[in-house]
Amino acid sequence: MFRFRLAVVIIVSFSFVLFLGIVQYWGSNQVTRYFQRSQKAYEAFDHYERLSEVAYRHFKQRMDRLIIASPTAEAGVESSKRRLYEAMDVLRDAATSTATLANPESQANKSAELERVAHFTAFLEASEYRFDEIERLRQLGEQELAVQALSKFSEEEIDGKFQPLIDAAISAERDNAGKARQELEDLV
Repeated sequence: MFRFRLAVVIIVSFSFVLFLGIVQYWGSNQVTRYFQRSQKAYEAFDHYERLSEVAYRHFKQRMDRLIIASPTAEAGVESSKRRLYEAMDVLRDAATSTATLANPESQANKSAELERVAHFTAFLEASEYRFDEIERLRQLGEQELAVQALSKFSEEEIDGKFQPLIDAAISAERDNAGKARQELEDLV
């Protein structure tokens, strides 16, 4: 009888320790997963802020080149354009790597993020075309028309379309980062 009780106590104790080990293993995996989600969200947030910064520098360089038309301005435009496309590549790579996390929510967010990246890419390509058109007007001696087109482009396109795009992307990533951080804190 004593041996039977001892065996039951040992089995129950072993089962309890095994159960705790499994729960701890599961919990640490969950913490790791939420931490990775949080890191990805903060990285995406940083990528969008970097894109915003680089894009506005590029727009300023393009406007300076239209106004000043110096060799220094030309070099600045090429440099800022290169940085802009590098920032877009980083953002695109980050958006496509989001799907590698085994998280159904990240799968759902992937298409929205890829769509945002596509909108940014399309806007930046269209803005290059618009700046080239304004440059062509300036070269043809239509300075006043070029200034009007530049002003209209700045107000309607950059302020009216690009700024809301970047604000929405940054806000969405800020929300994702906050949500991931809150889920991590709740789990811990």
